Amino acid sequence: MGYLLGASCLLALEKASGGVQPIAVGEVLYRLVAYSLGFQFRETLVDHFSPLQFGVAMHGGCETIIHGLRATLDLHPGWVCLQVDIRNAFNIVSREALFDELRAAIGSQ
Repeated sequence: MGYLLGASCLLALEKASGGVQPIAVGEVLYRLVAYSLGFQFRETLVDHFSPLQFGVAMHGGCETIIHGLRATLDLHPGWVCLQVDIRNAFNIVSREALFDELRAAIGSQ
């Protein structure tokens, strides 16, 4: 029975550039139960995961990350921060390859 709750309806959408974009729409009952459990245990989950994640149910989470990053870069003037804006919904881009290329380009500077 549990596998039925995690089931999804799969759709294939045609991409403008050709090919197919797979989309999975989760079972409604599963999504409702997951949402209500998340809502019920929100504070417990935030308390547990707050040292590690700032994106979900964290008021000002984005600002916390930005200010923390700025403070870290102020403490380490030789460090840099790289923001990469890549569409990667289905892990199409290899982050390892991206960083290998960056290391090759930058070298030991």
